[in-house]
Amino acid sequence: MINKKISSKILTVAPHYIKTLGGMSHVIKMYSEIYEDFHFVASTRDGSLLVRILQTIYGLSSYLWFMPQKDIKIVHIHGASKGSFWRKAIFIYLAKIFNKKVIYHIHGGGFKNFYKKHPYCVRHTLNKCDLIIALSENWMTFFKSIITNPENVKIIDNIIPKPIIINNKRAQEYCSFLFMGQINKAKGIYDILEVLRDNKAEYSGKLKCLLGGIGEIEEVQKQIKKFELEDLVFCLGWVSGEKKQMLLAQSDVYLLPSYFEGLPISILEAMSYKLPIIATNVGGIPEIVLNSQNGLLITPGDQQALKESIDKMLLSDLRRKEMGEISYQLSKKHFPNEIEKRLILIYENLLNK
Repeated sequence: MINKKISSKILTVAPHYIKTLGGMSHVIKMYSEIYEDFHFVASTRDGSLLVRILQTIYGLSSYLWFMPQKDIKIVHIHGASKGSFWRKAIFIYLAKIFNKKVIYHIHGGGFKNFYKKHPYCVRHTLNKCDLIIALSENWMTFFKSIITNPENVKIIDNIIPKPIIINNKRAQEYCSFLFMGQINKAKGIYDILEVLRDNKAEYSGKLKCLLGGIGEIEEVQKQIKKFELEDLVFCLGWVSGEKKQMLLAQSDVYLLPSYFEGLPISILEAMSYKLPIIATNVGGIPEIVLNSQNGLLITPGDQQALKESIDKMLLSDLRRKEMGEISYQLSKKHFPNEIEKRLILIYENLLNK
């Protein structure tokens, strides 16, 4: 627990962690549980355009109420690229007007492409921050390369809860592959479907692929029907809570062939449940998925490599378990007690400057 002496001086700005789905909201919810005092402003939430605009206006109003308060010393802002960046830039500049110290905690995997389109605005905004938090060595190197003071970039690993259900595997009638996240092209979902379509006869009775998430669900269901994959692929919609824990505990392999990533919460959670991973070599993934140790890494869009990785996972239950054990050991540094220590050090250093 981050004690009141420190936490009472921190204001967190991020998407609404109850009314917004996704990895960043998961992180904020976890943070809310480890601060003795949790001062929070929601910058946006899921919903219609009007709902999102109204939430941003309300969030700015709440933020302006906090700004004159002398007890608030640090504003910890969580954001990403595109619209998130422009919203958070407003909060960053306002904080500096009120002489607050600013931490910009950058999530998501699209920041490099975003920076190419808006280099001046991104650099100017990041240079206003007292600290940039990156999710991995890969992202830390990138942010150091574009700001004036590279020493102002630190790493805080994404936080995950300790696994609640473990050693609850089902009978091994088939190998269960689990995907969780946004259902769209950027996450590699159509690569999965096309590989299963092209090898339907070979995989029939040997595997099942469970898709949990939101996004292009109708299109995916159409393709499942078109490709006659009803016995191989199952769309579950958004999963959370006990249902997610049970899925993680009863699956055999975690699958995330994304085209862009920061440091995926879903992979870290799967690792904590002792799952071997098939993923792509993008963002911070190679720092948590060690190729041929706790998983297999492929190039985004390489369907042949995806098939070969699936085949390797099907070969040996023992090998999957060995990889899964390594996954679990690697996931421990993302548990709350470890992240608390890192956050406390960062906050203390900023407060003492």
